[in-house]
Amino acid sequence: MRAFGHLRANGQTGELKPSPVRAVTRSALGHAFGADHKRRLIVTLAAADMIELRPLGTRRPSALVTLKAAEVYRFGLSIVANRALLERARAAKQRKAIRLAQARQYRAERRLFEEHTQ
Repeated sequence: MRAFGHLRANGQTGELKPSPVRAVTRSALGHAFGADHKRRLIVTLAAADMIELRPLGTRRPSALVTLKAAEVYRFGLSIVANRALLERARAAKQRKAIRLAQARQYRAERRLFEEHTQ
């Protein structure tokens, strides 16, 4: 398995050269990314546990995003935690809506029966 900061031997001189692992995403970025919306993303595992992201076919320094692998993992964990928190909040909101609807129904029926009994 190739790791971050992988080195390969140069065939004739025998010196070690950096050989980062690169992969291209299958789908395009999408319209939220402006002029790069049709481009796919290149993900590079660079040296020192860094992950580089840039749109395919660009060399703009402003388009290159470099993150530590631990930062990407932390961000992923926060997304998972936020998603679970949001699901719990949605369930609580649904329970509250049902409770309030039942209370409205009860009050309406009580008013209706009170009118008929007087």
